[in-house]
Amino acid sequence: IKEVVDILIANWSLPLQTHYLYCSRESLMLPAYRSTGDFEYNWITWGYLSSVTLNEVCCRLNLFPYQLSVYFNQQLSNIPFDRTLTTEELLALREILSLELVEELIRTHAKPLAEITAEYFNQEGLDSSDCWAIVDTGWRGRSQYALSSILEGAGLRPQRGVCGYYLGLNSTCCDYLNDTLNAFLFDWRKGSVNYLLNNFLCFELLFAASHARTLGYERQEGRIVPVFSLLPTDDEVELSTRQHLIACQYTDRVSGQVSAEEINSCMLLPSLCKIMTEFICWPDYRVANEYGQLMIASEMRERDMQQMAPPMNYRQFIKSALGADKIVGFWPQASMRRGSMRGAMLVYNLFLKLRLLDWYRRVFLRY
Repeated sequence: IKEVVDILIANWSLPLQTHYLYCSRESLMLPAYRSTGDFEYNWITWGYLSSVTLNEVCCRLNLFPYQLSVYFNQQLSNIPFDRTLTTEELLALREILSLELVEELIRTHAKPLAEITAEYFNQEGLDSSDCWAIVDTGWRGRSQYALSSILEGAGLRPQRGVCGYYLGLNSTCCDYLNDTLNAFLFDWRKGSVNYLLNNFLCFELLFAASHARTLGYERQEGRIVPVFSLLPTDDEVELSTRQHLIACQYTDRVSGQVSAEEINSCMLLPSLCKIMTEFICWPDYRVANEYGQLMIASEMRERDMQQMAPPMNYRQFIKSALGADKIVGFWPQASMRRGSMRGAMLVYNLFLKLRLLDWYRRVFLRY
């Protein structure tokens, strides 16, 4: 996104400067912890289709299992730490996480992380002044919420709040105090969801960074620097670099023909929405195969790596439709295209267009 914005600044002569922040959900959430409210409980226990374990919870909190298990009640005391928790067990866990002694234990581990994270933000220009904003892909504002909490604890948060700009925002955004979140392409807090455009992973793969995930921060030679996980493969770096070049070329061409003042009156946004809808819903085989092989993860610690769009046959499609094989978050249309299932892709897109898929999952599949 920074490369794209830099082109807009140059072509439109905007009085702005950009700077890249190295951060991730993993590097932000625990440092932002103060107590166990709805926001904290969500990131501590979130797992697609409740696929979180006690081991995962402890890792997210930087705790050893024995440090948490001493507070367990009878409902949790005999649960294997590597077994997926049920909905009832997750609710019982919330009670444990809300105990004053447990909250203090978590704060003890979070405090040094919050201090060095705040130092990194301040070093990179985030302070109590009103002259900066953050820009990201989206979608729920959770990273901005955590960032604001960290800055608040360090006395660095602007009085006006933190201002964020995003490609799109979901209807379930998190607002920290007087923060503001602004959307460019769509804002589903203000209208009905367009399910044909509702695949956040497709947006993220187009703007995926070519560096590894940020785990946290450390001090080196008087500066705070990010600590990274394992590096992406050469193929992943090559594809993301090529994709960045395409995005920059497109941005340069469009911004050379349209001024900043004309954005809202030249049908650019509807055109971009149409392009992304075509990309998401009707990928050709080459696009589906090349992007579909990319490895992605839905969990913040990326422990559930899988292909973006693994090939799907009709047997798998029917099992998924009947709820026998629940689909995790990925790119269904590209999976169907890779499996030569054009008919199934047509049916799936029709479900999206008629707004039936979400109802079908809640009522029939019960998730």
